[in-house]
Amino acid sequence: MPRLGGLGIGPSEAEGNQQTLIDTTTTANTIYVCKTERGVATSASSWFIKAIDTSGPITIKAASAAYDQVADDRASLNYT
Repeated sequence: MPRLGGLGIGPSEAEGNQQTLIDTTTTANTIYVCKTERGVATSASSWFIKAIDTSGPITIKAASAAYDQVADDRASLNYT
């Protein structure tokens, strides 16, 4: 499955004790990078989520400084 620059939502990939979900299609010009511990459901409030805006100069913002977000809600979160 393609990752950054690819099409669609990549599968959760395990990296040690973490998994990463990369979404390049939900919102135009935005890449969502969601990380959590291995085995956590995308509906659990245990994710650290960043939004990368690619519409101009690249900007990276986080939904929270903690692992307390829901990956399924990534498109509707507030990023600062």
